[in-house]
Amino acid sequence: MTQNKEIFLGPSYYRDLLPEGSNLLQDHGYSLVENNTDDAISPEELRKMGHDLHGAIVGMETWDAAGMDAHPNLKILSKCGVGVDKIDLKAARERGILVTNTPGLNSNAVAEVAVGLMINIFRQLSLSQEAAKSGDRTIFNGPELTGKTVGLVGMGSVGAHLVRRLKGFDVQVKVYDPYLALSGQSDSAFELCDLATVLSSADVVSLHAPLTDETHHMINADSLALFKRGSYLVNTARGGLVDESALYAALTNGQLAGAALDVFEVEPLDPNNPLLALSNVVSTTHLGANSFEALTGVGLANAHAVIDTFSGLEPANMVSSMH
Repeated sequence: MTQNKEIFLGPSYYRDLLPEGSNLLQDHGYSLVENNTDDAISPEELRKMGHDLHGAIVGMETWDAAGMDAHPNLKILSKCGVGVDKIDLKAARERGILVTNTPGLNSNAVAEVAVGLMINIFRQLSLSQEAAKSGDRTIFNGPELTGKTVGLVGMGSVGAHLVRRLKGFDVQVKVYDPYLALSGQSDSAFELCDLATVLSSADVVSLHAPLTDETHHMINADSLALFKRGSYLVNTARGGLVDESALYAALTNGQLAGAALDVFEVEPLDPNNPLLALSNVVSTTHLGANSFEALTGVGLANAHAVIDTFSGLEPANMVSSMH
């Protein structure tokens, strides 16, 4: 049994949300340092933390070189989820710190939320709920998802799950993914297109791309001008994919009929974000991955990555850019 190794649990209330994983770590003798706050721990707090961390389950906090140097015994950063954009991979590699993530384990959960958000924003379910609670008998109308064209930007595991979930709605699916195009893969369930074609032909565009230097603000004033007028945007990927000022303009000038956003560029979400004041915006709290089933799988994957690392084994799901 491993003793005297401290593992930081970055996601808020991780032990409550992912008890199977945290219990497994404790059963193997690890000491857990918890983030029992509603917010991500800041880089300064990470540097000044009065613990000798050997590993971390990474939530939404940023791990930069200074944070890593503050914990010289740090050996593994295991992302709770897929996106590792807040981990300095170069700094980790230089320090011999392993980085893992949990691809695929929450893909179905996110895909289901993406479908739910499409229906919500089409049929104005959130507005109708607010009206019902206040005694307002307003009837809300909107288009059906059935028979529409759905554009996917990014076709990883979430996109693949989403295509299967959309099949029952008899939609036409158009996909932009440069990596898929380079691989030469094709699928009868969707049409692989360039980005302009996807944006200009879709009734609703759903984002599933990773956040990188290349994809940051890929949905901006120029790309929003390509959207079919009166179409919709759904984002369950990363808030930084979207220039929120440009999105606000598109939502207020009629270029877009609505947007459903599970992610925002700044999180925790600022209640003064102007997008929240728009009646044609549905906003949720980055909950896409948080199904019971996904959380169990992710928690166990995080725990096994830590346990394997300190057992001298190579953990699963090493981030490719580490090599």
